[in-house]
Formats: sequence, C-alpha cells, structure tokens
Amino acid sequence: MNDKNLKYNPRSIPEALSRFENSEKTALICSNEKISYKELIADAKNVAHALIARGINKGDRVVIEMSRSINFLRIFLGVIYAGCVDVTIHNGWPEQQRAHVIKDCSPSLIVDDKNAYELLSANLSSEDSARPLPILNGDDSFQIVYTSGSTGIPKGAVKCHQIPIDNYVENEVFGKGDPMLCYYVKNCQCMLLDANLAFAVATLQIFFALMNGKSLAFATDEELKTSKGLADCIKNTNADVIFGVPSRYYQFMEDPEFANVLKRLNMIALTGELPSNKMLDAFFDISDAALYYSYGNSFACIFYSGQYKK
Repeated sequence: MNDKNLKYNPRSIPEALSRFENSEKTALICSNEKISYKELIADAKNVAHALIARGINKGDRVVIEMSRSINFLRIFLGVIYAGCVDVTIHNGWPEQQRAHVIKDCSPSLIVDDKNAYELLSANLSSEDSARPLPILNGDDSFQIVYTSGSTGIPKGAVKCHQIPIDNYVENEVFGKGDPMLCYYVKNCQCMLLDANLAFAVATLQIFFALMNGKSLAFATDEELKTSKGLADCIKNTNADVIFGVPSRYYQFMEDPEFANVLKRLNMIALTGELPSNKMLDAFFDISDAALYYSYGNSFACIFYSGQYKK
C-alpha cells in the first residue's frame, strides 16, 4: 500500500467527496446542462445550510419527491451534508404507497420541485452560511430505501455512510479490489443514471461515479419513456457505462438505435436478476464492452461482482 492511499480514510460521504470539491471536472450531465464537482459540492453545502437554517437537525428524515434533474442531486447531497436522512419517493408511486412511506418515516420536511428551488436560492445570512456543518461518522445514517417487502407493504432499510465508502471507493484501502469497480475506475468515464431514484441501485450508480471522480449522465423522465430516448441520452452525454436490470436492456435491444449505442460502451453491468444465456449471447453479439454482474444485499447495498466471459 502506498502512503497516499493510507492517508485517505474518509469517515462519511462528504469526506469521501471532499477530494473533488475544487475539481472543475464534470460531475453531472442532464439534458443540455452540466455541473462540475466544484459547483455541485458548493451547491450541496448551501442546501445543507439552508436546511439547518430552517431548523432541520442532524438525523432528521427528509423526503425528496422530485423530477429527474440536476436539482435532484443538489438536494440529495445537501440533505446528506446536513447530516439528515434521505427518503426518496418516486413521483409515480400510488398515493397509498406514498402515504404509507411518509407516515412510516415521519419526515421533518418534504422537498418537491417547488420548494427545492426555495432551498437552492435561499438568501442565507452570513451567520447561517458560516455555521459549521455536522460532523458525520461511518455509522451515521444517510438514507432509508423502501422496498416492497414480502408482504407488499413497503419496508424501510436504513443505510449508513460507511456502506458506500466500503463498497464504491476504489483504492488499496477501500473497494477491496472488486473486479468490476477496478475495471470501471481504470477504463470508464461516464455512467448512465437511469434507475428509479427511490431504488437502492440509483444510490449505487450515484456513488459509484461520484466517489471515484467520474461523470454521471442523468436520464430525464422523458428520456426514460422509450428506448430511443435512452439511446439519445447515451449518445448526447457520451456515457460509456450502463448499470441495470438485464431484461430491461434486452427488451430495448429490439430497437436498432439502442442496440447500436451499446457498441459505444466500455462496460455493461447487470444487476437485479440473473440474465439468461440468450440475453448474454445477445449482449456479446452486439457489444465488445466488458460485461459484469453485481449482486448482493439491496438492504445494505453491499455487492459482489464478477465478469461474464464470451
């Protein structure tokens, strides 16, 4: 191990991201908008200060119910920087499911597209802006993900800061030499963020990229509606990694335009279900991308991975 990596020992998500806070590299691309790491982290800190100025405290639950945009990630990270616990709700959920989650998590605040703008444009006093953000540790919670559960009633799974640090940071101290993570860091630049934001895989996509200084291509709600929309997103953002459920991508491959963009990719990562041999053959026939699988405990977002060989 080299001394440089030994010194990198983050205790929280904000600490893990701090090494990029002055970077001008693109962190996020969404539609025609781009934002650098430097801008994104500064915006997240401002949101955190705005939340604290509203009386939101460390450990409070904050529900995020927003459309897919750069503002979502600003708010998501701002909630984390404030020491709060994110509970993201998909804006297409049935009202009964939404009501259950809100009642169960008892949030101190619900952030939608309208009051997200208020948080992002808050006119903070010099005193509020100078107030230190909470000190966070690995065992502090940052998110509750609600799954359907065996009964069909959504159940909340709590995730702490140490989980993404241990699983998604690639170096000799963290990442444990995971083959997929190592390949991604060495060979890829931009990951497509196309997962449902309320699902654990979306958190994986976000931190897989941001904790390693890579870019995220954030597919909008409109782009997710069709295979053509997703293909256009991949082309326009130069995404070179997709990470998702194989049956969904396999279905999209019936569209020649989507199948063609797979040729641009450096890596295809499959999760959520085991692909059939027919699916694997289809991926190999179309693309030369490295094909990996990732499975594990979605409640903890801990995964193991390996590579499919042709």
